[in-house]
Amino acid sequence: MNAHDRITINTRRPHTHAGLSLFEIILVMAIIVGIGAIVMPSFGGMLEGQRLRKSADVVRASWNNARIRAMKSGNTMVFRCQVGGTGFLVEPWAGGDQFLERGEVVAAPVFGLTNDPNTANISGVGEDNLPEGIVFAGTKQGQDARSFAIVQQLGNAPPSATGQWSEPILFYPDGSTSQAQIQLSTAEMKRFVLVQIRGLTGIATVTDIITQSDLAILLSQEGGQ
Repeated sequence: MNAHDRITINTRRPHTHAGLSLFEIILVMAIIVGIGAIVMPSFGGMLEGQRLRKSADVVRASWNNARIRAMKSGNTMVFRCQVGGTGFLVEPWAGGDQFLERGEVVAAPVFGLTNDPNTANISGVGEDNLPEGIVFAGTKQGQDARSFAIVQQLGNAPPSATGQWSEPILFYPDGSTSQAQIQLSTAEMKRFVLVQIRGLTGIATVTDIITQSDLAILLSQEGGQ
């Protein structure tokens, strides 16, 4: 090697892959868990709200179908639900509305209403269930002379495996109905929605989602009227 030869020295550090320390890994996991704790309840509540609204739409559609069926067929239609359960039933009442118009009381079948096989394939007639996770929490019906006669003849429906059958909500051939309210809730009875029907017009409406305390206040106000 002579004096004119240059000596080249590599001063660059060798490339290394820096990994996460144990502390950094734990910190990232803690952040993920914290975000999940915030997001998951909100997401679950959103799903519950969707199921409540869907269930309310199911009931309202069933009522609308029953009302239309009553006006088209000339027969009073009956809606019942399982309080504490998910099932509901729509069937024609075979007592004869022409007798009710004159204030007469005629013999009518017990619960089960009519055994007419022609009703088996009628749209909107028969048994159905609410979407999963939603139950009928309670019902409230008003009675007039017509509904009183039918309710007395129908009597109490036998209890089912999933709940007690409610008093009937009636849909008349003239388009009027029982004045009624149904309370739908999550299985934990923490959130509710009310489906209401106005007797004179037969128009069904759905409330916003409310809490158990909101429901108690609302029912106490209605009871005081």
